[in-house]
Amino acid sequence: MSLGSDEKRTREEESDFVVLAPDLIRIIESSILSFLQFMKMDKKKIGGILNLFGSQNQMATPLQQIQSSHEKKAMKLKELWKRTKSYKKKSWPSTQEDTEMLLGLIDSKIVSRVLLNGEDKQRASYFGAKKR
Repeated sequence: MSLGSDEKRTREEESDFVVLAPDLIRIIESSILSFLQFMKMDKKKIGGILNLFGSQNQMATPLQQIQSSHEKKAMKLKELWKRTKSYKKKSWPSTQEDTEMLLGLIDSKIVSRVLLNGEDKQRASYFGAKKR
């Protein structure tokens, strides 16, 4: 076998893996929309147990302050999103602004998840110390 035929075969194998840019964009858009649907289905309320004692006057931890700030910003973003025409559609937003709002909503849901995990760790360490 000559060196030229090896290169030709390699190029043919690589061409099987080529994805055109429009196809890639559609795949990414579809993935993002699927992820958003997944996040919408996850409707756990952040701070459920900590809110039981909300009427008591206590110093808020930095985590609670961040959660409170995040919840306010997330609610504002949701209100803005519901005012757009893209809200009811299950397709990719048509304007740049709507796209940014959609990605902002996804970011907001991810941050909520991270804060929830931080809260779970804090709660676990509290109960772990209490058992000792």
